Amino acid sequence: MNDMARFGAIRASASKKSALSRLSYLQQSELNIHKANGALLMIDIRGRIVECNKSAARLLRQPLDHLEGQCISSVILDLPFATDTPYYNLAYAVFHADDDFEMERFAVTDCAVHIPITISVSSVVIKGRRMILLNLKAAKLNKENFS
Repeated sequence: MNDMARFGAIRASASKKSALSRLSYLQQSELNIHKANGALLMIDIRGRIVECNKSAARLLRQPLDHLEGQCISSVILDLPFATDTPYYNLAYAVFHADDDFEMERFAVTDCAVHIPITISVSSVVIKGRRMILLNLKAAKLNKENFS
């Protein structure tokens, strides 16, 4: 084997190891949201649901695979996220990540049932991309708390 062939083999091996470590990281990050106890939705900076765990799907009364890919504003009413303001969405999440900020909103099921929920917002880096993480909890209906 000549030097160029050896270099190519070493480079291919390093590339495979790098790809495997990225795949492992990707799988690990996906497992974390699905193993979490809370109801979690991960949305991208454009407000699309990227991942959702079973607890969130159960709370929102929608199938897991149906939620992923939807715009968050079609699932939870009056959220301050819009597809045309990605950097505002991200700034909002970063700003409220550490201040124990919670907002109360209504989630809407496919059958137009309104479910009161409490949401806390944070920003995380997953798979090398900045994402917005919504932690959802069932809320008691208190008309003065909901807009």
